[in-house]
Amino acid sequence: MSADGLYQAVRKLANALHALPDSVLGNRAWSVEHYAEVRFAFLHTTLELRQLAGRLVAARGIEGPPLTTAQFALLQHQGAFRDFEALLIGIEPEAYRRAPLAGEWDLCTIVAHVHETERFFYAAILNALRNPTPQALDAQGEADMAGEPLEIARDGSFAEMWADFTRLHHKVLTNLAGLSDAELLLRSPAWEPAPWPTVEFRMHRFDAHLREHANQVEKTLGWLDCRPNEAKLLARQLYAALAEVEGWLMGADPSAHAGAAELAAVIEARIADVQVTLGQIERMQAAVSANDVAQVKTLLAEKAALAYTTMPDGLSAIVYSQYRGYRELVAVLVASGMLLYITEAAAIGDTPRVIRIVDAWPQELKELSTDGFTPLQLACFFGHTETVEALLQRGADVQVVANNAMRIQALHAAVAGNHTDIVKLLIAAGADVNAKQQDDFTPLMAARQNKNQVIEALLIEAGAKA
Repeated sequence: MSADGLYQAVRKLANALHALPDSVLGNRAWSVEHYAEVRFAFLHTTLELRQLAGRLVAARGIEGPPLTTAQFALLQHQGAFRDFEALLIGIEPEAYRRAPLAGEWDLCTIVAHVHETERFFYAAILNALRNPTPQALDAQGEADMAGEPLEIARDGSFAEMWADFTRLHHKVLTNLAGLSDAELLLRSPAWEPAPWPTVEFRMHRFDAHLREHANQVEKTLGWLDCRPNEAKLLARQLYAALAEVEGWLMGADPSAHAGAAELAAVIEARIADVQVTLGQIERMQAAVSANDVAQVKTLLAEKAALAYTTMPDGLSAIVYSQYRGYRELVAVLVASGMLLYITEAAAIGDTPRVIRIVDAWPQELKELSTDGFTPLQLACFFGHTETVEALLQRGADVQVVANNAMRIQALHAAVAGNHTDIVKLLIAAGADVNAKQQDDFTPLMAARQNKNQVIEALLIEAGAKA
């Protein structure tokens, strides 16, 4: 197996992006083949790796050589190894050695254990292959048979310990990929009583043991409060796809490696492109936050897709600006030519856009913004009477409750914004004038808090109770 360039490219991508927050992953300022969002740097690369694996499978089925039984076992082993590796991406040095719970292993101990056990399986297999009448080996015999140190180093950094384990793992893949089916049937003595398991059993124990301790790592990460974010979950899927390619390259014709080299170059270029965009996103977030219209215009001139930037709080730049009353900035973003989601269009009062969306996809009436509001609630809060009318005419539900802690209905939003005409529309549409939001706050309470006697009178006339 020789796909180191592909592995290095995938590893570089994972290391560059694994710490990205969800607000950046969902940012539409970056795209690949018309799929816009930074997370597609992971998802599309994973897709390309799966495609390459599929081509390798097909080629070996037609042109050969076929995957042997031993190579299939090692393919599974490689999948477990890469999965284990992906779980540990970005682990801080302090967390690596911190005890998770009383009686539970820290991550350092787990890594040392899987390293030691892989050496044990490898030595047991070599012992069966090299000795006509093999007997179980002691620890020193295992080390000598495997050509490895007796003691697994535990005092180095995670990177050093993982490099040691990787070196042994590569030796296993290289030296066992050529085993014949007859060799797999040899007995492999170890701690079990005779008759001992076969070499084939030991080959599959590589995978099974790593999977067992991957589960342990997952539990440990939870105890350490280091649960993976979405980016790390995407990296784990990426590594799984990589392992498939690596597995199917075992024993393949040398020409099969050309596809891996080509994909590695694509990934390297993608990393550079994403990193440029990440810098632009960071500057765009700062400019929007500061209501720096001139800087936003400059950035949009560089890349119009930056209009889709998501802010750290999860709001799109346009909704973030609308909430803060940055009217000129909202206009600049709209002028970029960006296509608005229905919640964005409702928030800024783009009635034609709202109508086009709802007429094409009526279910969009129920769409929620990232902060949990419906299009109707947003249009009501911001006072877009024409948009409210259009939504009501198309069946928007006035009694839907926001999916957030505020628990408002559309009437609460309209009263909070002091929008008298919209309050009338909602009452006529059957809004509950006594509906309670967070802390049992009613529309009437909001009207009185705002000292809006006109809206107060409308609510009382409609049956609001003090």
